[in-house]
Amino acid sequence: MAGLYDYTAVTLFADEIVNNIGKENFYTNKNSKHLNAPSNYLLNDTETFILFIKRYFDILGTPKTIHIIPRKNVEVILGMYVNMPNDIYVCINDKMNDCWRRFTIIKELCSAYVGHYQDEAKEHKMFKTNSEYVGSVEDAFEGKVKYVNKEGLDEGDIDSETFSILLATELMIPRPYRNITENMIKKVADNVLTLNDVAKSLLIPESVLRLHVKNGYL
Repeated sequence: MAGLYDYTAVTLFADEIVNNIGKENFYTNKNSKHLNAPSNYLLNDTETFILFIKRYFDILGTPKTIHIIPRKNVEVILGMYVNMPNDIYVCINDKMNDCWRRFTIIKELCSAYVGHYQDEAKEHKMFKTNSEYVGSVEDAFEGKVKYVNKEGLDEGDIDSETFSILLATELMIPRPYRNITENMIKKVADNVLTLNDVAKSLLIPESVLRLHVKNGYL
C-alpha cells in the first residue's frame, strides 16, 4: 500500500465500512464494561467487524475463515495476522485488557482488509514487547503530521501499517457520532471529565485516544 494512499483515504475507508455495516449495527450506546462511563456511542463488538471482513473476502471470490487466537503465557502485548489461502489468523495476547484486545483485533483485521493483495501466507509484523507495540501506534500518529499542511490538506502517502492503525482508530471513535466525543474532549479541557473517562466511554485504549487528541483529530 505504501505510496498509494494519503490520510483522506483513511476517512473514506472508515466511512465506507460504517455505511456498509450500518451505524446502527456497528455502534451502540450501551457500555456493558464501564457502567459509570459517560454516555457515548462505541463499537458494538468485534464480531460485527469480523463478519464484515469475512463477507468482503467472499465478494472478492477468495473466501476466508477468520480465527481469533488468544496467545497464552505471553507476557507482552502481541498483535499479528497471518493471511493463508483459506484462512486469516489473528493472534493476540490473552492478557491484554478489553480495550487493547478490541483495538488489536480491529487493527489486525484492518491490515487484512487493506492488504488483501499481498502475498498469501505472509506473516505480518509481530510486536515482541509492550513498548514496541505502543511505539508503533505512536509512530502512526506522529508520522501522519508531516502529511498534513496547516490548511489541513493531505500531502504524501501512508504505509500500510500506519494506515491500518489510523483506520482502526477512526472506526473505534465513531465518525457518525463524532460530535459527542468532541464535546467530551472540551469537558476534559475544562476539567469536568478526564481523558480516561472518555476512553472508558469508547472502550478504546487511553493512550490511543490521547494520540488522537494530541494530533488534532478531536
